[in-house]
Amino acid sequence: MDARFAGTATYAASPGVSSQFAYSLDGTTFTLIGSPAVTIGTPIAMTQIDLSGISALQNVVASTTVTLRYYASGQTTSGGWGFNSPSSGTNGFAIGGTLTAAGGGPPTKLVITNISPSSPTAGSGFDVTVQAQDASNVAQNVTSNTDATLTLNTGTGVLSGTLVNTIANGTSSIVISGVNYNVAEAGVVLTASATSGMSLTAGNSAAFTVLAAADHLAFSGFPASGLSNTNISSFTVQALRPDLTVDNTYTGTVTLTKVSGAGNLAGTVSTACVAGVATFNAVQFDAAGTYVLEANSGSLTLATSSSISITGSASITEDILPQYAINGTTTGNRLQYVCRLTLSDLSANTTYRYFTGASTNASLGLGTAAGNFYVINNTGGANGYIVGQSSSKSFAGTLMGGDEFTTGSRYGEFTTDGSGAYSGWFGMVPTGNAVFNDGSLVYFYVQLNDGAGGTVLAQSVRTTSTIEMIATATTARAARGLSNGTAEDMVFLYDNTAGTGRPLYGTWIESDGITPTYTTWYNVDVDGVTGSWGAYLPTTLANGVQRIESRNVQTATINVCPGTSATGVWSGAGNTVNPTSGTSPIVFSVADASFANQTWYADVDGDSYGDASSSFVGCALAGYVTDNTDCNDGNPAVNPGATESCNGIDDDCDGLTDESGGTVQNITANTFHCTIQAAVNAATAGDVIEAGTGTYNERVVIDKSLTLQGVSEAGTILDGTGLVGNGKGITINNGITNVTIKKLTVQDYAGASGNADAGIYGIGGNNNLTVQNVSILNNVGGSGFYANGPVNTVLIDSVTSTGHTVGARGIVIWNGLKENITIMDCHVYGNNCCGIELQDGTASV
Repeated sequence: MDARFAGTATYAASPGVSSQFAYSLDGTTFTLIGSPAVTIGTPIAMTQIDLSGISALQNVVASTTVTLRYYASGQTTSGGWGFNSPSSGTNGFAIGGTLTAAGGGPPTKLVITNISPSSPTAGSGFDVTVQAQDASNVAQNVTSNTDATLTLNTGTGVLSGTLVNTIANGTSSIVISGVNYNVAEAGVVLTASATSGMSLTAGNSAAFTVLAAADHLAFSGFPASGLSNTNISSFTVQALRPDLTVDNTYTGTVTLTKVSGAGNLAGTVSTACVAGVATFNAVQFDAAGTYVLEANSGSLTLATSSSISITGSASITEDILPQYAINGTTTGNRLQYVCRLTLSDLSANTTYRYFTGASTNASLGLGTAAGNFYVINNTGGANGYIVGQSSSKSFAGTLMGGDEFTTGSRYGEFTTDGSGAYSGWFGMVPTGNAVFNDGSLVYFYVQLNDGAGGTVLAQSVRTTSTIEMIATATTARAARGLSNGTAEDMVFLYDNTAGTGRPLYGTWIESDGITPTYTTWYNVDVDGVTGSWGAYLPTTLANGVQRIESRNVQTATINVCPGTSATGVWSGAGNTVNPTSGTSPIVFSVADASFANQTWYADVDGDSYGDASSSFVGCALAGYVTDNTDCNDGNPAVNPGATESCNGIDDDCDGLTDESGGTVQNITANTFHCTIQAAVNAATAGDVIEAGTGTYNERVVIDKSLTLQGVSEAGTILDGTGLVGNGKGITINNGITNVTIKKLTVQDYAGASGNADAGIYGIGGNNNLTVQNVSILNNVGGSGFYANGPVNTVLIDSVTSTGHTVGARGIVIWNGLKENITIMDCHVYGNNCCGIELQDGTASV
């Protein structure tokens, strides 16, 4: 047979058309002939198929209808295809050739054509197919009902069961079902004889083997480990023959019982065999331990399993589970979350590998929880208790250790006690995973291996309560604190003073030895800073933070000196009620929550500086501070933080009085004074005193050799306005020599007379006196400059003297011997008596 098809011009486009022939002997079931031919191109004639080469189409029973088909399928970009006749009057699908009769006439013999199964089981039924054939071995229909009877031809056993069936008139074969042979042996031969109906020659089967029936059971695929109260991995119990092959005829029921183990066997423990195999997929144990099972079918030899190690299916107790964690979408806002949990119902004295995370899915199963994880141990080593963080979780990785902040594959470990329980700290860092979105409610997960060194996730256990995610943009505010606490101890913040219920947030005290690259403010102000800690607060906080406590990292006991505030307002941190969102931290001081006993000092005057003579050791107490440097606890204006004033008091507690409060400086001694006179009194002969910019309303008496100078004539002014009584501006005591006065103004001093008083007055014997760049103005009733002799060496340079009335002079040197007097570049005018007057001696001007 052959076929021909064609298509449009675009038919040649890939993938083209595949085609194939098929045949059927019953008109329903078709068998494809050869492999499909795939053609891409122009119309083509299929290669002719020669049916004589197909064995199923040879020696076909007479009157059988043979159906032949041609299949074609395919797809082109455009265009179509179909059958095509090569010429007018021909077909696109053609069948040619001739049929040759293989035989004919009525059947002459019976033939056993099939034993099913080909190797029956002793004692179990099997099928025998008997066919009527002609002399050419072609099946032929009988012309009357003919009984076919089976007998044993070769074998030592007994043939039984159904041994007779009738080949109905007009048919050629029959299946005799339920044949039974009771001995397992090879070379068994059966004979089929016609015992009624047509007279046909008996025929023998080919020799076959009868297999022994199953005599014992065996476990297959029994798991080595599992979890309590959880279906263990599926396994089977097989019914085996003596040669250890499965007896696929066995259909008995297999029941499991416990041979050894502390707990109870549960689940589906009885299953019927299918083809000799009983499958168990719902078997459980209710407690951790090592178990051995027994399989029993009632007739076959029992089977004993290998041992299975059952690990406890963990349960969680929420010892301390904070309510909030920070959204980690932005790396710069990430921060650890820490809680304390007790895991129970595990295997006793067993080391488990674990990692932590969170999910909104309450049935996470063996999926990996989101977030990075921290490992916190109950025993400390060279790297303390908090030993590392990783974003990669793998039980096939490396045990966490060494104060790591890594992306390498890591896991943590803990060991249960004799009851199969473990209590410890667990931490995670929320990341950018969608489960940590603002407002999400997540479960905290601890994920475990099998406790036997396994490198795959065996079980996940979660908290019952959820944790609410908050974000700095809208619902979270950063907070940090200072303390005297111990590094790696835990810190918890509560919204009540008693510390009951779930805390707001959980973190730990630095330094933990790990350098993270998370929250920016934490990295700058908290990480590595002894006693510091960092957290996040929800912005919806009606009571504020009312308690801050720390707990020992090893024992979880509360350390001394927690901080409390019934109002949520703290001396250091201020008001924490409903804080605004953001990453600028609220800062709690040591006095807010110290976490350790220390020495406290009385602060009676409330200036935050304490009295070293009044102290106690303990926790913070109102009216006491950690500072002990107040030198006057009765005056809040006196403390080391005060500014020194010109009041005769040591305002800043540095042991000096008025040293930085005044503008008069003894340049030589580098001391400061509030008045010129105070500076003169404190000076040593030869010192230089400089009066700073300002007006000095005082009378000055110079009693030692020194230099008194201002910053300029206009800037430094000695002014007598309002002073009681008459007197001099600057008096140089009798006999005081080597005095220099320069760069200042002396004005408005009231005098009794021109001889008794002056702006600058030398009483006598003031040798080596210099007055330079000085203005002496309006000293009513007195002179400008007055010096009594005898005097030797006086320099008056660039002096302005004016406005002196009532018998006063501008510049006068009177009485006694006057030697080496130099008066130069002076402006002397507007004085009542005289401008410059020298008397009783010689002088040079």
